[in-house]
Amino acid sequence: MRAFDVFVNGKKICRAGIAGYSVLTTIVSSLIVDPESPTGKAMGDEYPEPFLDLQIGGLDVRTNQHLHWPRLDLKVGDEVTVKIVEADDGIDEPTEYVMPKEISQQTED
Repeated sequence: MRAFDVFVNGKKICRAGIAGYSVLTTIVSSLIVDPESPTGKAMGDEYPEPFLDLQIGGLDVRTNQHLHWPRLDLKVGDEVTVKIVEADDGIDEPTEYVMPKEISQQTED
């Protein structure tokens, strides 16, 4: 199966992979909202603090189950490396499994 070996600053975070038909993602996000911008003003006092993070996840298309591996806070200067590999073993267990019903309940709360 196709898998991602994910490293931060040379330290292996995980090997993420899903057998069969699937979607696999590694996302580095940076969010900075200017409170004086139209978006910031529309959010009022609810705009989030700036952040940098790394999210590793995927979707098992057969079951429609979302899988998540560790989510990490990052800082400026961190180096994130993703090595794409074929691996039949050594896949790290996801830290979270979410079924579609659970997802819809989370968005309703």
